[in-house]
Amino acid sequence: MQVNNVHLRPFSPTYIESVIALLQLVSRFEPEPSEALEYAKRFECMDNCYSFVAIHEGRVIGFGSIFMLNRVRGGCSAVIEDLVVAQDMQGHGVGRALLEKLLEQARGKGCFKVSLEAADSALSFYEACGFSRAGQSMKINL
Repeated sequence: MQVNNVHLRPFSPTYIESVIALLQLVSRFEPEPSEALEYAKRFECMDNCYSFVAIHEGRVIGFGSIFMLNRVRGGCSAVIEDLVVAQDMQGHGVGRALLEKLLEQARGKGCFKVSLEAADSALSFYEACGFSRAGQSMKINL
């Protein structure tokens, strides 16, 4: 079932509290409240990042961000860093709408690929959206 009246808007610092609450669904990082607004202002000014919130009935129900990377051999690729939807709104097309908006940005910048890291529980969603598994992801938390 699709949710009606979902609006995608560019991220702005006014949404930071709601976005941090959403990101807690996928990450344990939580900035100090006194620092959150400053982080949001710096994030908003990044020229290689595009981010959007999904709003339904005045409530932020989703967030997505994508970073464009210029490659040393030429061309541009992109990485989706965050894509999260409020638990009660999952399965209603919100994540897909955000993902399409992020991919639209990558296409517009001429990216040759978009990659992301996904939780096991989200793999089928991304595969249904056209992504394929490619190797293994590794990370180190600093």
